[in-house]
Amino acid sequence: MTPGGGRPHILIAMIEAGGGHRAPAMALQAALQRSWPDRFDIDVLDIMHHLGEDALDRRHKRSWKWMLAHPRVTFVLQNLIDRVIPVSWTQAVQAWMLQGFSRRLAAFVRAQGYDLVVGVHFMPLLAAAMARRRGELDATLVGIDTDPFDGHALWAVRGVDEIVVASDEARALLSAKGVPAERLRIFGYPLSLAFVDEVPTLAAARRGLGLDADRLTVLHTPGGEGIGGNVEGIAGAVLEADLDLQYVVVTGRNEQLRARLQHLADAHAAAGGRTRLQVVGFATNMPEWIAASDLVIGKAGAASTFEALALGRPIFHTSYVAPNEKRNLDYCMQHGIGGYVPRPRDVVALLAPLCEDRAPLRAWQERVAALGFRPGTLAIAAHLADLTEAP
Repeated sequence: MTPGGGRPHILIAMIEAGGGHRAPAMALQAALQRSWPDRFDIDVLDIMHHLGEDALDRRHKRSWKWMLAHPRVTFVLQNLIDRVIPVSWTQAVQAWMLQGFSRRLAAFVRAQGYDLVVGVHFMPLLAAAMARRRGELDATLVGIDTDPFDGHALWAVRGVDEIVVASDEARALLSAKGVPAERLRIFGYPLSLAFVDEVPTLAAARRGLGLDADRLTVLHTPGGEGIGGNVEGIAGAVLEADLDLQYVVVTGRNEQLRARLQHLADAHAAAGGRTRLQVVGFATNMPEWIAASDLVIGKAGAASTFEALALGRPIFHTSYVAPNEKRNLDYCMQHGIGGYVPRPRDVVALLAPLCEDRAPLRAWQERVAALGFRPGTLAIAAHLADLTEAP
């Protein structure tokens, strides 16, 4: 608790490289504010940018976009980091890169009087832990691992109070990398409150979105940047096969892809094709689109995978960027709730039989339901609230 009886001050520190860190940060802020509207002062900050670490911030964000565009190289490099190079070496290199940022972050935390610092990205989490080791930071320090089924080396930050994970798999991996087991807490993945609140039924979602009530409906989500996998090739193959289904593609920020797909959709409709291709740009109503779908395909991102599973939909992955994303694919394959369909013909082979017989689809959906995925947003928020009261 803030000295003098003031409201506890919470910093949720993230880096806006893709949507996988911003979305959980905003979800936790919203959950805290809704559950305790007058109890906390909460700041969600793109922290390196906010503190003027412009060169470091630009370098990191550009590197992430490069990684998205070169998934094979990214996979090899991150596999080396996670499986070959000792964790201590990885952390040492990161610490060397973050020295200036760490000191600036510590000064900012002290000046603002933060009681709790929540790292929703491994770089500010490590920077804060470095400051604590120097004796420059005494706020409670918590990390939120944003990979639901992975605990890679960059998250194995020592010297923090807790790291929150979404699964037994992630906890086991971080524990094996040296994070004390008693400092690892399991909750579900912190999805937006739109996934926590009542989501419309399949029928209601289809009515609201203007979709046919009974046709097989597939949602393709290639990630926020819209560059995950061969999106255009897959959509083109589905149209060429003229499958009797509704095929919705959410292109995210990729406006060029959206325009090309819309051209394909218009040409197919004008030719009297059966497949209905619907192209959506950056969607703010993903719960409705997932609820309206029978299954999801797309990039093996953390949020998109957990969103589908939390709403009871099987997910088949078309691509992954790094080992942490491949773990999402592996998990779905091991539990019979998804698969790997990287080529256009793989997607057609998956969908064509379902247009005639949906029994396999029902079996996948039943397996997803049996696993009991639930967003961890409110539970994590309640835990963070408790930590502000700890001595």
